[in-house]
Amino acid sequence: MTRPWNYRDLTGRRFGRLRVIEDAGRSPKKRTMWRCKCDCGKEVVVMSHNLTTGRTKSCGCLQKEALENARCARWESKLYIAYGSNLDTAQMKYRCPGAKVVSRSWLPGYKLVFQGRLYCAHANVIPDKKSRVPVVIWKITRDDEKNLDRYEGVRGGYYTREFMDVDVNGKKKKALIYIMTPNAYGNPTSDYYTTLMNGYREFDFPIDILVHAVAESRLKAQFGREV
Repeated sequence: MTRPWNYRDLTGRRFGRLRVIEDAGRSPKKRTMWRCKCDCGKEVVVMSHNLTTGRTKSCGCLQKEALENARCARWESKLYIAYGSNLDTAQMKYRCPGAKVVSRSWLPGYKLVFQGRLYCAHANVIPDKKSRVPVVIWKITRDDEKNLDRYEGVRGGYYTREFMDVDVNGKKKKALIYIMTPNAYGNPTSDYYTTLMNGYREFDFPIDILVHAVAESRLKAQFGREV
């Protein structure tokens, strides 16, 4: 096999995720081709120029992973799980003008509680295998997300941003949720409680979940015991 004048032996060299195994001949345009093995185990034949210029760095798995990560990032930035006062659509319209309701849902394995200040507590969810929390899934914009960070006191450490799998119309999706940092139990204000009650009624959630959460949190705050 005649080799071109500028032939360079790439055998054994690594380019991104690809390791060159052997010379695979010439393309119809007389370009040198190399058989390569990707870190994922798949073998591919790649043109010499594409390897040396960095145009081809994998068998294609690298691009697939990048697309999947981008897809997850888009979902994480657009879906938001509300379980507290942001169940109320009037409040969300004011706080997050671009937000739209996607679906009702539930968080299995979590319990609704009220924590924070003794007489100005806010909703939180904590792990509890026997419980579940009603939630509303919102589709939000980047500006909405920034507003939520501000309202939830993320910079001050009151709530933290997390991402959680949640059922959205029968499909599991990853969405943004705000979880309170460890705090004492307390009582919600009457205005805050009314806003939550409006949300529960609007989305036809069982009111007893909210009532029980308030009563239990109040007793824990006062006496350190559950209902």
